[in-house]
Amino acid sequence: LYLATDVSSETDLRSLHLRLRIPNPKAWWPNGLGEPNLYRLTLSIRPDGGGQGDHSSTTFGIRTIEMAPLPGGERPSFYNWTFVFNGRPTFLKGTGWCTMDSSMDFNRHRYERFLSLAKDQNCQMVRGWGSGMPETDDFYDLCDRLGITVMHEWPTAWNSHEVQPYDALEETVRLNTLRLRNHPSLLMWGGGNESSKPFGKAIDMMGRYAIELDGTRPFHRGEPWAGSDHNYNCWWAKSHLDANLKMTSRFFGEFGIASVPVFESVQRYLPPAEKTAWPPPENGTFMHHTPVFNTAEDMNRLRQYAGYFTAGESMQRFITGSQMAHALAVRHTLERARTRWPECTGALMYKLNDNYPAASWATTDWYGATKIAHWFVQDAFSPLHACAIFDSVNNNGKALSLPVFLLDDADAVASASWKVNVRAFDGKLKLIKAESFNGTGSIQSPRKLGTFDLTERQTDTTPLLVVTEVMKSNQIVDRTFYFVNYEPVKDCLLTLPRTQLKMTISDKKVIVTNTGKVLAVGVHVDRPGHADTFRADDNYFWLDVGESKTITVNDAGGLAVGAWNAD
Repeated sequence: LYLATDVSSETDLRSLHLRLRIPNPKAWWPNGLGEPNLYRLTLSIRPDGGGQGDHSSTTFGIRTIEMAPLPGGERPSFYNWTFVFNGRPTFLKGTGWCTMDSSMDFNRHRYERFLSLAKDQNCQMVRGWGSGMPETDDFYDLCDRLGITVMHEWPTAWNSHEVQPYDALEETVRLNTLRLRNHPSLLMWGGGNESSKPFGKAIDMMGRYAIELDGTRPFHRGEPWAGSDHNYNCWWAKSHLDANLKMTSRFFGEFGIASVPVFESVQRYLPPAEKTAWPPPENGTFMHHTPVFNTAEDMNRLRQYAGYFTAGESMQRFITGSQMAHALAVRHTLERARTRWPECTGALMYKLNDNYPAASWATTDWYGATKIAHWFVQDAFSPLHACAIFDSVNNNGKALSLPVFLLDDADAVASASWKVNVRAFDGKLKLIKAESFNGTGSIQSPRKLGTFDLTERQTDTTPLLVVTEVMKSNQIVDRTFYFVNYEPVKDCLLTLPRTQLKMTISDKKVIVTNTGKVLAVGVHVDRPGHADTFRADDNYFWLDVGESKTITVNDAGGLAVGAWNAD
């Protein structure tokens, strides 16, 4: 497109408004629903009489976002929490995001690490937590490219908007609204984090600028507010993990429990005298590197949740037990939320990343190493996924009826035959029961397939393991496993009958085979010494006897394979 205009001097300024028509545009879609298609626009000035020209280039995406009411219609006390992308109502899967580094190391490489892991988790949104800073251009550019939407919150929290310098806050909102408004990933403006009174001059200013300087996105005056929830009965209220299995919401803005980083990361921040010390010294470095520096019974909370799984006789065991509790607590909540669509419209766990190295709610620690929870969130958010819904982790000797659901976000089973298999195993890894649910073609997701029922005798085992898998055209396309009934015997998940694993590496493909005589539980491939950079497309998975699985890794050097029941 060439446009001629006459500007005779530096003081002869003109405003030009150009409108372009793009034939057959390719829409920008969130992760898992389609491609995050982007366009590049370049504007150039070429003076007719010679002289120096100029140009500017930007990327943009074409998409629509609307907020529709919850089922039952609009209600004055509720926000419109149903997200509609390009005309399609969508359950939104996501995670919390905090400022990446307390010392403000915001290099693009670190952003790429964490946001790529969010994509791997099948996340479609990150919530830019209001206690942090407005994010950088690199952050938003990567979210645009990865298909990750952003709930952007201004830097206010816990009613701080009432006391913050108004002029500085107004300038922050105004300038950053202009800077960020062209990004397709930016889904919603928000007033801040956990303010009980999200009203007044500052909040009104944020909403006004959202309309005046943008006008294409909704404004949410605070999180949680008007139908969304933050739930920390597990952790701050010290509730049993069963609380997370049963809790519901219209929209989860936050929930989760804290866990310790991977052992390799912990060793990086412990001083030499504490690297082998266990139990950890009172008021030492291990205890200090907890959510609030061990000033709010942090260590006691970690002991409580890790203690459901392990006696914690070593640092490694304690860390594993802590991460098992974390993984269990978030995956069950996320799966229950998905099965309640459209009554529940989305779930954001807390959180993806950390701003300093410590035990926290993050699924990836500050260094970039993934915890066990990362992999179970990846399963829980898988676009095509079969899940079993538990009300309790303690089912010994109780009749158990597990609702079984098939979830299909992107209509992956259209025009295909499918089967969902459910199996239960006892503490000796012997099969208790197997059942299948069959179908053909598209489903109305979520689809309840039926129940998987176990008698009092069948549940009288420690632990109890349940496996669900989806077969499409006779190929396994999704599998996950559940672990319950573990509390009566500490460390029972780590002392299961042993098996053997074989690993074969070709380029960046790793084939893991269960060569033993029993099932392999929690199989994981690691790259010791490089946990902060290692990336795989799956981990902490299940292998039947004689079964092989191929995973793709980013670096095949120095790999090790193990499982909860294999060294």
